[in-house]
Amino acid sequence: MADFKTALEALAKGNLDVEVLAKQLTSLLDKTPQYANRMLAQLDEMYDQKSINDQDYAKLKSQINQYRRAHASETEAGAEASADSTVFAQEDNVQEPVAPTAGVDDATQVLEGGPQANDTPEVSGFDVTGASDMSGIDVDLSALHDPSITTGTGPAETAWSDPSTQAPQSETTLGPGSIIKQRFKLISVLGIGGMGKVYKGLDLLKEEARDKKPYCAIKLLNEDFKDHPEAFISLQRESSRQQKLAHPNIATIYDFDRIAGPGTPVYITMELMEGMELKDFIKKTVKKQGGLPFDEAFPMIKQLVDALAYAHDKRLVHSDLKPGNAFLCNDGTVKILDFGIARAVKNPVTGETEKTLFDPGQLGALTPAYASYEMLEGEEPDTRDDTYALGCMCYELLTGKHPFNKLPANKAKENNLKPPMVKGLRKKQNCALQRAIAFERKDRSPTVEHFLAEFEDRYIWYKSPLTIAAILVVAIGLGGTLPVMNYYHQKEIDQIVADINTGNPQVIVDRLAAINALEKTDQRAIIDDAKPAIQTYFRNEITGLTDTTGNDYNFPEAELVLTRAGELYPDSNFYQEQSKHIETNKKQQLSTLYNEYSDALVLAKEQDDSTMLDNTKAILERIRNQIDPEASLLTDLRASNQYRLLANNAFDLGNLEKAMTLVTSGIALAPKDEQLLDAKNKIEKAVKIVALEGKLDPQVSGLTSFADYQQIKTDVIELAALDADSSTL
Repeated sequence: MADFKTALEALAKGNLDVEVLAKQLTSLLDKTPQYANRMLAQLDEMYDQKSINDQDYAKLKSQINQYRRAHASETEAGAEASADSTVFAQEDNVQEPVAPTAGVDDATQVLEGGPQANDTPEVSGFDVTGASDMSGIDVDLSALHDPSITTGTGPAETAWSDPSTQAPQSETTLGPGSIIKQRFKLISVLGIGGMGKVYKGLDLLKEEARDKKPYCAIKLLNEDFKDHPEAFISLQRESSRQQKLAHPNIATIYDFDRIAGPGTPVYITMELMEGMELKDFIKKTVKKQGGLPFDEAFPMIKQLVDALAYAHDKRLVHSDLKPGNAFLCNDGTVKILDFGIARAVKNPVTGETEKTLFDPGQLGALTPAYASYEMLEGEEPDTRDDTYALGCMCYELLTGKHPFNKLPANKAKENNLKPPMVKGLRKKQNCALQRAIAFERKDRSPTVEHFLAEFEDRYIWYKSPLTIAAILVVAIGLGGTLPVMNYYHQKEIDQIVADINTGNPQVIVDRLAAINALEKTDQRAIIDDAKPAIQTYFRNEITGLTDTTGNDYNFPEAELVLTRAGELYPDSNFYQEQSKHIETNKKQQLSTLYNEYSDALVLAKEQDDSTMLDNTKAILERIRNQIDPEASLLTDLRASNQYRLLANNAFDLGNLEKAMTLVTSGIALAPKDEQLLDAKNKIEKAVKIVALEGKLDPQVSGLTSFADYQQIKTDVIELAALDADSSTL
């Protein structure tokens, strides 16, 4: 007898038939279902080492996954269900989470309805090297080869698999080197998340167009989600929601699609980030230092708050915020990832959430260690759920430890736990942190911005009534020699602010132009006091100019508006947000037009149709005038070359008018193309010859004297210079 890893090694060496192993695998899983995840990890490890071929790997993995889905309550409960794991409960009511287990960090769980997690036996930590105790998993290697044996699999009818709609397995396993949709090449694995693997990808279309940033990140849906009947809708929700979140501290989503037809795996393309997950930063750096000083931690915390405040303003709750869903870039930027389970909060006016066929919130996705008490109780989402997770993350950044040692909020509340005060923080800052991680929603900070204001604990003198009173007393005591303000001048300033606050766009434009004549201090006062109205004006202008649902968008104009906004609010979150919004929409529209351009070229070539080429011309003109006059696609020569070839064809057929039209269109795309210019000269010469011959032919028959010849001499000489072999001569 041998353990599963030894059996895999035998398979890799050719000493064991995959059919033999597959048959024994079913009985092994029935005996020891709690080891299914371990066997799957060992299988992945052998495949990553290129020890097992694609066919054997796909066969065994499919068999294990089918068993896991059919027996989820047995295979998924155990050490892997740690407090850091994202747990998916199939029913609306969220099952009670498993207590934390040491050594397991941010692994993803998929739990079906069934026994409570607390009723399942505890299993020791998972060791993919095979060193852990797996003595219960024995494979009989005595029957090495038996081609007649067929593979046994576990039941297929589960909540995760609908037999009537079950998609076929993909023929090949995707991995580094694979190309998706003839456009995206998988380069290397960046990580493994709750929904699948994330790869570094190369956009071949952008590479062909010599784009400066052709790389992206590509998330491939894993087997567990692919077999869920509503997985495609879940992923579409992630893509569409995060596309709406154009913010410098939220990872940008570009698009999502299937790798082929219906039933094939789904993928998302997103911005490529360089750095590490915040989880790894805490583990590798923060814990070793015993926590970061406030001045080092605060910039990261502020960026997290900025991102959440932006999402909350759009009525979205992340629902699974944790260090594993935040990314620390090499330049210090922090970005929140994976809004795949973000849920819409009820509109305070209508009281309704977005209506949709499928909401990932139905899966009850959460990470126990960072989930609020209300989330664990299955209550409706609230922005203060994210405040709780944010508070836990802040505590970890400052101390290197989770405030409740990864214990879920409901368990921490039962035990009446209270985390120690953070050393180095003032009393008010510690109070702010304690409020953020309060067990009851009503006791938490009402918004993440409110938490940040309390946590930063800046002393602002002009907001203190006592300070203002003291200044007034001093001023009066000095007999007015230090006047607090000029009453009439202030009335003028107040009136400008009031005018701007009406929200009338033309009034705002006029007042902003007028304040240039004022003193800098007065300008600053107006800009600050009327900030909401001014920023709303700029935001509306930029949104309108970058709205690509129609054809009247204008990104260069939007960037001019952004420049003006930057002059008033430099280095502000508002400026960064709008800059990111413009850049994201620009990239998405360029990508759309790149595809239309390529399709038009293919059709023009296949059908020998110049009207299709006219489409490419219109696309390039739109890019030049409405998106980016420096776009790399504008230097592409394929369309101009096609115009030249069609012009030559028309020339050879004697259709000089069509040839001239085509070559002129080509030159409009590539004004300095020498081949097009030569073709134009050739056509112009032929047109002139035809014109001269048409003029001379009727006159030649009537020549009777030298005087008659003298009258057409100039035309004859010109025709001879152009075409000495002309039949007219």
